[in-house]
Amino acid sequence: MFRALQMIAMIAASNFLFATHSFAANRSCDAEAVNKTLKTPCQDFSKSPLDLRKNKSEADGVLFNFFLVTQQKHFAEIQKFGLVGSSELRKRTLAIAESVKKSAIQYVTGGKPTDQLSGEIAAFELRLRTVKIELADASDIDCFSSGDPGVPNASYTAASHTIKICPAAQRVPSAEIALTIAHELGHSVSPCYLSMPLLKMKAGNRSFGACLLKIEDGAGRTEEDKEIWGNGPISVAARMSMETSTDYGVDINPEDSDDLIRCEAVERIPDSQVKNSKFYRTISHCLERRYYNDFEHWLAKRLFEVDKKPDFSKLPEPERTEWAQRFSEAKVLLPPQCYRKADEHFADSFSGQVYSIWGKENSLSQKQYAQGLHFLTNIECLRSIKSETLTSDLEYPSNAERIALILEPKYAADRIGCTSSAREICSLSEHTFTASAVKQKSNSRGISR
Repeated sequence: MFRALQMIAMIAASNFLFATHSFAANRSCDAEAVNKTLKTPCQDFSKSPLDLRKNKSEADGVLFNFFLVTQQKHFAEIQKFGLVGSSELRKRTLAIAESVKKSAIQYVTGGKPTDQLSGEIAAFELRLRTVKIELADASDIDCFSSGDPGVPNASYTAASHTIKICPAAQRVPSAEIALTIAHELGHSVSPCYLSMPLLKMKAGNRSFGACLLKIEDGAGRTEEDKEIWGNGPISVAARMSMETSTDYGVDINPEDSDDLIRCEAVERIPDSQVKNSKFYRTISHCLERRYYNDFEHWLAKRLFEVDKKPDFSKLPEPERTEWAQRFSEAKVLLPPQCYRKADEHFADSFSGQVYSIWGKENSLSQKQYAQGLHFLTNIECLRSIKSETLTSDLEYPSNAERIALILEPKYAADRIGCTSSAREICSLSEHTFTASAVKQKSNSRGISR
């Protein structure tokens, strides 16, 4: 059960409901600042610059006003425009995604060539360079965010080291696609996934099933695990081999991976694992302090189906010992850095830095820059006006904080014309990877070899 719990929490299918003139900033970097830039105040939610319909009768474009998402008719209307984006939209989306990936690599490497990188920075660059980006169709389970395939969504799946972009997300303006991809790239290099090595499919050996079948099927798995994940390493290999061109995956289940390695199906990549990265030390400590109580309540809800962590000292025996032991074992398999809320927070901060680089490189206008955040500001309007939310408080930071994280870079704040928050919000900075400009020693601390 604990392995299933770990997999559920860590395989990210992350929803992201979401130059240069300089002028005096006299307002906070929040949803209101973005909406004023877009000239769509929260109280006038019937209008949307991202509604691409030519007239109100067209279903094509009923994607971006989240006040419609909870209406049942919305789902039926979305079905009318098909399961896939047009070839033109698909081509544009992939081109934007690749350009954002280059901006992300620029952020962590400082522009240094691959052969001049080493240590942690080399591991970061490898993760970003090898992540696969592909287009999903609306039948993909991750394209039904909030039960509605009209939500512009994308997801990162660690097992296949792949980012999938749903059809609705292919229809939004370039800036919103860029910020969405930057967020998903953030998951691929988060402290959680960096703590696990990359696996690589061995070239020319996709017929390893016979070897795996000789291994006792499902050894050591509970019936619950078998029901969810299959009967052993075959299911792990399938997640990689089913992706016809997937060459990499994150080693989220080392025991199963050991069997795959013995059968010469995959190999672990040396020096791809970074534990307790020195570059992430500040944000990791901040996130653990910030979300530890939420993490324990979330874990208790998953383990014991209670709303918050119980006081074990007040439980009778043997329940007290049993619950405390289960809780401790679960925290080993799922450390706080892999708690989804912390991982989403990190991805938002990473995306803000990468988006600012991409925006500057593409000379985005003020309005274009603001369009990238329209997903989150629309959700914030929904919350403030109708007291509705599409995300769980135990799995995502507040929309207000997510917006603040994305607008934290100085370039972003200047572009929107707002002032970043002075309070601590646990964020990366444009200088987080400054040391990447200098080749690190081979025994750099924190690298698992």
